[in-house]
Amino acid sequence: MAELMVLTDATLESQLWGQKPTLILVSNGEGLRSDFSTAFKKALEDHPTIGFAKLDPTTNPQAAARFDVGSKPVMIGWYNGAEILRRPRPWGTDVPLAVEMLQKVAQEQTPVEQEIMEKPVDNQPAVIDGKPVIVTD
Repeated sequence: MAELMVLTDATLESQLWGQKPTLILVSNGEGLRSDFSTAFKKALEDHPTIGFAKLDPTTNPQAAARFDVGSKPVMIGWYNGAEILRRPRPWGTDVPLAVEMLQKVAQEQTPVEQEIMEKPVDNQPAVIDGKPVIVTD
């Protein structure tokens, strides 16, 4: 059975730059609809390729500021350091749609694109056929 990750200000950055698409619930538990809670738990069990996380904005103010959230629940889809989707006050029907969108975005990214994103950028000149390439305006 998959586990729900509990994010904090300290662990947030490592999760945001992970290789796995993640559905994050930003909430202190108040204002959540029961249908949403049920759908979120079901999706957690049914979709092991997606990470599921919860973040309490009242105890993690830096993370709350980063996501620009208030006291109302917000569901955020995140992949490769970018926000893919955001749904304030989510309903249960929003969860399958969010999961589908995250899976689609993850599948569309080719292995070459992932390799490029993982490689650090260096300032070496481009070399073609053993000769430097000069680029001007």
